[in-house]
Amino acid sequence: EQDNDIAVLKIDATGLQPVTLGDSDQLVVGETVYTIGNPLGELTYSLSNGLVSALDRLITTSSTNQTTGQTETTTLNVLQTNCDINPGNSGGPLFDSYGNVVGIVTAKYTQTSSGVSAEGLGFALPINDVKEIINDLIEHGYVTGKPYLGIQVQDVSDEAQRYGISAGAAVLSVADGSCAQEAGLQVNDIIIAIDDTAIDSSSALTAALSSNYKAGDTATLTVIRGSEELKLTITFDEEKLSALKRYMGKKELDLDREMTDALVKLYEKYVPAPVREYIDESDVSAAAPSKPRRSPRAAAPKPDQESEVIQ
Repeated sequence: EQDNDIAVLKIDATGLQPVTLGDSDQLVVGETVYTIGNPLGELTYSLSNGLVSALDRLITTSSTNQTTGQTETTTLNVLQTNCDINPGNSGGPLFDSYGNVVGIVTAKYTQTSSGVSAEGLGFALPINDVKEIINDLIEHGYVTGKPYLGIQVQDVSDEAQRYGISAGAAVLSVADGSCAQEAGLQVNDIIIAIDDTAIDSSSALTAALSSNYKAGDTATLTVIRGSEELKLTITFDEEKLSALKRYMGKKELDLDREMTDALVKLYEKYVPAPVREYIDESDVSAAAPSKPRRSPRAAAPKPDQESEVIQ
């Protein structure tokens, strides 16, 4: 689950001692917590302690998609802690005083956009949120209920705003058959509000969707189209897997027959049945006389969220 940087792995091993998952809803600010990780990739099983500094923080991380070159943002609901967190701690457990896992370390605040350094600002995914993700991945192969608009957006530039164009999320593209298209959203529209929440950037739109809405919910988008302000009613689709094209952009790779066939074999061996239901298998199909071959798309590398500047 790329947005939260969570995966479920099945391993063949015996005699392992599983951790006990706690209840992150019972945490209070000021409670002592502990992290175990491998900081810098060199200091295995390092323990650090600290406090729960805040609950239910919404933070935004950003990274550059190496395939498309576009900046992608992700908004997360997290716990804040002052435990020492360094590269190598990401993915490690956050324990309470009873040894229960109450979070998974995911990010740290390193500096502001203006370059001011910061220390003691670490973040972890609440374990109760992670439990829901794990259950969905195992049962369905994807996280259910995530709202999907079917658009690509970017911020309205400062230069454009100086000429009187409203701040907001400017629509770059609208997917065919998406709820956005059905609602009447068009390229070059500027989304400035969703219901009563003002939208002044693409990250603000992402944050509003992830924190306030589920698939199937209905909302009112306020958009600027030319010199008009419009109200559009939209019912959100559910975001599902779309094979090798969801996070990969539109860049095609020229792969020879052997490489393509190898990818197909890996797909058939390792992609579980629940996931295949939501995959366009023409993206990974082997060449056959009866239908043309299409080149698979290359997956973008996963961003290291713990090193991102959180604005």
